[in-house]
Amino acid sequence: MINKENASFFWPLAVCCLIFWTAFYPGFMSVDSFDQFAVSKSLDFYDWHPPIMSWVWSVLGFIFPGPSGMLALHIALAWGAVYIWWGNYKGRTFS
Repeated sequence: MINKENASFFWPLAVCCLIFWTAFYPGFMSVDSFDQFAVSKSLDFYDWHPPIMSWVWSVLGFIFPGPSGMLALHIALAWGAVYIWWGNYKGRTFS
């Protein structure tokens, strides 16, 4: 939850997300990524790649056209984890 105490850390994280988005857009695509992206477009799932990842990518395709949806998900997960970590450890001292 974002409250006044956490807002001081939330906005720098939002800026970091924007910087990462600008720096890495549209993301890196390997041969496997192209194959999985094609599966997400056709919705013809098979067991060579994880079907859940192709399905998530197909859902993200409604918001982000092309491969940039997976980049947005990865950026959100990475910086969201930093935010949760900071929230859990901000008051602790280590000695």
